[in-house]
Amino acid sequence: MNDKVVSQLMRSGGVLSGSELSSETLELVASDLKSEPLRPVALYIHLPFTPALDFSCHKLAVVTHRESDITDYTRFLTSEIKLVTANFSTNPRVHRLVIGGPCPNYLSDLNFAELLNTLACSFDFADDAPITVHIDPRRSSRVQLELLRGLGVTDINLEVRDVDPRVQAAIGMTQSIGLIEDTISMARNLGFKSVNMDLTFGLPLQTAQSIQETVNTINELSPDVISCQQFIRRPELFPHQRGMDSYGDLSLAEKLSMFYRVAEGFRALDWEWVGLNSFVRPNHSWVGQTQPDSTGFGPHGYFIGQNETTLGFGVGAVTETRNLLAHNILNITDWKAHLESKVPPYEAIKVMTAGEKRDRSDLNTLFAKKAVPNGSSALALLSDLGFPDYCFESCDSGANVQISDAGRHWLPFVWPVNGPSVAKNGFL
Repeated sequence: MNDKVVSQLMRSGGVLSGSELSSETLELVASDLKSEPLRPVALYIHLPFTPALDFSCHKLAVVTHRESDITDYTRFLTSEIKLVTANFSTNPRVHRLVIGGPCPNYLSDLNFAELLNTLACSFDFADDAPITVHIDPRRSSRVQLELLRGLGVTDINLEVRDVDPRVQAAIGMTQSIGLIEDTISMARNLGFKSVNMDLTFGLPLQTAQSIQETVNTINELSPDVISCQQFIRRPELFPHQRGMDSYGDLSLAEKLSMFYRVAEGFRALDWEWVGLNSFVRPNHSWVGQTQPDSTGFGPHGYFIGQNETTLGFGVGAVTETRNLLAHNILNITDWKAHLESKVPPYEAIKVMTAGEKRDRSDLNTLFAKKAVPNGSSALALLSDLGFPDYCFESCDSGANVQISDAGRHWLPFVWPVNGPSVAKNGFL
């Protein structure tokens, strides 16, 4: 690293952004990628376009009805992928791919084929690498699912907030039980390895009783994995959420009661509770593999196996290597301008200290329901953020600490609330 970059890092506390992102500092990412070409890699592709916003949408999203916008974005994604992979002498080995966003299956068949072909040519995918696409059932069809399966997609994740019609109407995202059931059935018939769903708690008109009924309905639909997230209304960041002002916000006590019903409801139905907020059906392939050493937690949820490098592509995506974090530009126009100039489209780069790397690793370990050393500074970080002591318990004769059962009920609430403050300290 040259003296100019060292001087910038010392002045900025390890975070570089805006005009500080000179060509020298952008080379930091390339250098880190080149230094360890054989490390396992996970990929994340962000597709921001959607035909309409529902009130609960909390992702970087852009409403468009022009196919040309989506095609143009897909081609710039190809440029970004080629720009990054030019840093490698051989194609990186990929162990996991996630394609996400508010409505990724808004892409046309041709755009999907172009994107996945670019990825296949730019990376070396492990034979058992899961390739997951998030989809909105309202935009799905058998033809589209056949295409995705034929292109090598192994898993799909249904963007479903709740199956209660009243809640769906309140957030403007109506998906009938029949539609969800048909999508799951088609995916099963086409041979997708895992058909997953989201479940959000804390939405307008939800109650502890209604969400218990939702758990029972989901059990009958029988997806493979449920990822459960708390909804936090942030109209200052997402102005469209002001459409829910008349409903007010649920109290913490109400949300605690809801998540307790979710967790205990799935456990009573013999689902496996993975980490903090995911649930796996009894006969899923993960069951039996989720021993402490095999489950990992990363920027995009739980997985079997380990990966230490995440490459993110698209607006707002995050790249995480062993030594640094890089956050992509949020504005599509600016993101494109960087790529047209053959410059990586980073908004900011965070070079982590040894302590920050250790804390980040320990946080991911804790969230995967694994133990960390009793003296880990990650425990003090969580305590400072308001995590009660009963969230943790000693194990291995006091040498290590892990999240307690009580903590599993509590942490999914506190962590999303404090996520922005953690990000400011280098834990994106």
